[in-house]
Amino acid sequence: MQSWQDALAGTLVTAGPCLDYSFPGPCGSQPDHSWAFSSDSAGTLTRIIGGARFGNSFCGVQMHEPAGCAGQSIEVVSDLTAEEAAACRALVVNFATSQGGSCN
Repeated sequence: MQSWQDALAGTLVTAGPCLDYSFPGPCGSQPDHSWAFSSDSAGTLTRIIGGARFGNSFCGVQMHEPAGCAGQSIEVVSDLTAEEAAACRALVVNFATSQGGSCN
């Protein structure tokens, strides 16, 4: 399982089937959470996600199958404070925008 820090050190995924989740940009945002896809030099595909949803604040990573973008194992820290979740969400957006992405 790739760690949160490793995923943030990766490269923003800008092509492939995972963009179906975030069309038209390489990352996505809803009113309460944001996500982006990261890839490392070995081709490990990870979705980075943070924010709040359904009354639960969270920050985490989910491994994905590169060929079809099917989600595999997931590691999420939940029950965060609102401030912690907002900071996590900001890291996700900053990861994407620092590499030229635009979160829709």
